[in-house]
Amino acid sequence: MPSSLGAPSTSQGRPRKQDARILRLDDRSQWLAWKTAEMLFTLLVNKQQRRRWLLEHKHAQSTPVSQRLRPIEPIPTPAGWSKSKGTSAAEMEAFKYHVRLLRARAEKDKELVAEMERRIQRGDVPDPTSFCHSCIAVDDREVFLTKCGHRVCLTCVRYSTDDQGQYECCICFVPTSFVSRRRTLGPRRR
Repeated sequence: MPSSLGAPSTSQGRPRKQDARILRLDDRSQWLAWKTAEMLFTLLVNKQQRRRWLLEHKHAQSTPVSQRLRPIEPIPTPAGWSKSKGTSAAEMEAFKYHVRLLRARAEKDKELVAEMERRIQRGDVPDPTSFCHSCIAVDDREVFLTKCGHRVCLTCVRYSTDDQGQYECCICFVPTSFVSRRRTLGPRRR
């Protein structure tokens, strides 16, 4: 049964209400919005990584430089969108997924910085910046520094390694390798 004014109808033939809060964008506007979000989340990731690097650097003066590797994400440029080349639906979904991962990374890095600051304020851990960034364990376990700059324990490495033996960082969501390892130190005994 056709509905009046071309509005979609339910299975009972009643017209469905359109949600006035949902803004429908054309392809170009949608792409530009997601590109802007990508740039903003990349800036936020870099800000959190810089804060984390400064905290780790402050507490790791005696640590070799190879164990203090801290990469920064390249900030994407506001590239133009052309209607002639367009963006396929699959490319747009992949782009949205990438932006969502950036947002998750920014949130996780913010949590890591907060955890480091909390441990520094507490003062009972000899090296407050050396802990597994995945499970945030504070015991006498070995942590591995990845090339992406995160520290993970052996348990987390086992859970994030695929069948081919490739480790995927649970914070960056990209395959990576390891730079070095060292032991975490538990809380000081009083």
